[in-house]
Amino acid sequence: MFCLLKKIFSDFSKEILHVSKNLEEIPKHKSNSHDNNESRLKSYFQQAISHTLDRFLSYFKFSMFKAKYPGIEQEELQEIHQQLKTQLKETITKDVNNI
Repeated sequence: MFCLLKKIFSDFSKEILHVSKNLEEIPKHKSNSHDNNESRLKSYFQQAISHTLDRFLSYFKFSMFKAKYPGIEQEELQEIHQQLKTQLKETITKDVNNI
């Protein structure tokens, strides 16, 4: 579990660096107000979070899920697996947006 978290945080750091490099390439607006910069940075931060979250959720393979719960029918298990990933993404996104 520690290795997985370490990998996720590493991926997140790389994504933040990628976004910050892209910020340097964006042409500056003539009306360089604080609100424009803040909303632009918020947008890039949300993109970085979204990409990192998608990578994190890709680690939840159905095959691993199936191995942990062999007594449940595959069709039902796939539905539960997808529901878990969807709810996890919604919850994490909501929590991050509240920061």
